[in-house]
This record gives sequence, C-alpha cells and structure tokens, in this order.
Amino acid sequence: ELSVGPAEAERMLERMEELCHRMGEGRTVVIAPREVGALFFRMLFVRTTCTFRERKIVHDLDGALAWLYEVYPPGAHGLRAYIRGAAPRVPSRH
Repeated sequence: ELSVGPAEAERMLERMEELCHRMGEGRTVVIAPREVGALFFRMLFVRTTCTFRERKIVHDLDGALAWLYEVYPPGAHGLRAYIRGAAPRVPSRH
C-alpha cells in the first residue's frame, strides 16, 4: 500500500524541484520494487519541470546501477558501495 496525502505530495514535488536545480545535469534513478510506487513516481516526474536531468524508474538496484554505469563507469566514485551503504534494504531481483 502507498498512502500519500495531497499536502505530502506537494511537499515532495517542491523538494524534487529544489533537488533538480541543485544537482544540475545528470541522471536520477528511483528504485521502486512494486508497480504502485513506480506509478507514483511517474506521476511526480510528470508534475515536475526538471527538463535537464534524465530520470528513470527501475525495479531493483541492479537495474539502477546498470543505467547509471552508462554514464558513470563501475568504480567511479565508489558508486556501488555508496548506493549499497545508503540503501542496504533494497533487494536486487534476478
């Protein structure tokens, strides 16, 4: 179940706009293992005006890393270790 009220969604949209401008060009990937989460983030992406960042929703960490590695090769900035440390509860699907 995903439960987000209108006020919470608006705060999320505002924060996404702030982060988009702060991070500048590049890629943003969201890991959403369940379809309800993926649909929610698609809605947020449509509602934000972040036109200079590539954004993608994937179902697992492996998918996220594969997409990021297209731009940031393995080992660059310790990306895999950083992501695994920041999101240790995200399972990978095989």
